[in-house]
Order: sequence, then C-alpha cells, then structure tokens
Amino acid sequence: NRKDTLNLSLQEQSIYHTELIAKIYPEYYIIKVNQFNEVAKNTLDEWINFLKNEQIKDGTKAKGLSEAKEKLDIVKLSKEEKREYDRFIANWRDNESVILSNFAAGAIKGEAEGLEKGIEKGIEKGIEIGAGNKAMDIAVKCLNKGMAIAEIAELTGLSEIEIQRVADEKLSP
Repeated sequence: NRKDTLNLSLQEQSIYHTELIAKIYPEYYIIKVNQFNEVAKNTLDEWINFLKNEQIKDGTKAKGLSEAKEKLDIVKLSKEEKREYDRFIANWRDNESVILSNFAAGAIKGEAEGLEKGIEKGIEKGIEIGAGNKAMDIAVKCLNKGMAIAEIAELTGLSEIEIQRVADEKLSP
C-alpha cells in the first residue's frame, strides 16, 4: 500500500546476474500488518485488519471477507463447541438428505400413480368412444334396413335425436 519495492542485496545481484527481483521471482506483495494503523480506507485495508486483529467489522465490502469471518468463527470454537458444531452440521446434512430422498421417492411414486390413473381413464374413455361408434354403426345398418327410429333407439341405447341426426346425414346429398 506504500508502493515501496523489495530490492536485491549486492550478493543476490551477483548470484542472479540482475538488479531486478522481478526477473527472478514472480510479483509478490509483502503486507506488514504490524504497521497497519487500524483505519480501513479500502478493501485491502479490511483484509489487513482481518489478518492483524483476527476480526472483521460489520459492513465490510472486501470480497470473500464474510466467508473468512464464518471460517474464523468456527476455528475460534473450543474443542467441545467444535464437536457440538460438527454434530449439528452432520445432523443437518442427514436431515437434508432424508428430505431430498423422500421428496424424490414421492415424486417418482406420484408420477407412477398419475400415469396409471391416466392410462385407466384413457382406456375407459376409449371404450366409451368405441361403444358409441359401434352403436352408431348398428344404427346406420338398422336405418338402411328401414327400421323405425324408436326401435333403433331401444336396440342401440342411443337417443332418438342422435339417430335422427344420423338419418338426416344419410339422406342429405
């Protein structure tokens, strides 16, 4: 943050045949947390404050610092509190797993039952339509033989109006 640069000693310059540390090592930043004045002006300062004081102030804007606070809170637990926390997390995961498993099983069962009912209703409707078509076929044959509409209605179970409609269609050009 102070823009100072780490330089090679004379001995290092002679060993590595360069005056620039960047020719030897990748770019590093050395953070001197002990010299931090406790005033966070930017997100880097917030991280430095965290590293120096192991605390994170509310309202921090530094990326990842909230997650680091959660981890720090866990690390600071006593052994007994840590065991309790681990048990809580394990129980929570178990419960979540049971809920998800039961939900998936219920969805599969519900889908199977729905499909079964759909097939049953489809078969019933198909039989109903087929029976209606068969009755119409019989009614047409009876009309062709010259039977009375009332008599055809009695034989087929169709209404006289339905049979009259078939007769009108048959007679119309």
